[in-house]
Amino acid sequence: MNSPRHHRHSAFTLLEIIVVVTLMMVLLGVSVVVVTSNQDNVLIKDDGARMIAYLRNAWDHTRATGAPLVLRPNYEKGSLTYYDPLSGQTKKAELAGDHRIIGIRINDRMYSATTGGMNPGDVEAEEDEELESVASMEDEFALYLSEGRGMARISVIFAAEDEDQEGYDQYRHIVMASLNLITGKGNVKDLEREDLDQLFEISLEAELDEELL
Repeated sequence: MNSPRHHRHSAFTLLEIIVVVTLMMVLLGVSVVVVTSNQDNVLIKDDGARMIAYLRNAWDHTRATGAPLVLRPNYEKGSLTYYDPLSGQTKKAELAGDHRIIGIRINDRMYSATTGGMNPGDVEAEEDEELESVASMEDEFALYLSEGRGMARISVIFAAEDEDQEGYDQYRHIVMASLNLITGKGNVKDLEREDLDQLFEISLEAELDEELL
């Protein structure tokens, strides 16, 4: 007689199941982070290119009209609009959903929610009645773009927002889109928090130098 065969049934233990599920969750979390980071990079680059095109359009517009163009940043909403006081034409910069404008740099001067906007004297036009009349109609953050007033470079600094943080720590990806107003070349550059702090330090030094002149 043949002896009965004993079949061994293997089964996962509860501990093994927990380990497998945990590993799957970790791998899924890593995948989500990588995908989100890649999406941020693509959107940031697209916004950088659009911002340079926007600045170039604004610069071409003021050169064509020969009159100052008003830049109106809204730091509460993180938006930017330019305004032609002669024709009343306005144009808003288009950014991805969670990207916010946090500062504008003209030459070495930084302008933000903490610094306020530009006075007519900042663009070497104290006796320009046209600019002064425009300035009287604008808000505290208004900036003035016009050819022939010593402007060589304009940059817009924007970032992806992290709602769980506060202050500048809420921005997880900071980018500066710059346009050289002399050569017409644009550049998009990633910034660290330390880079942003340094830009404000350079701006303060430039402001002090101007006051000494």
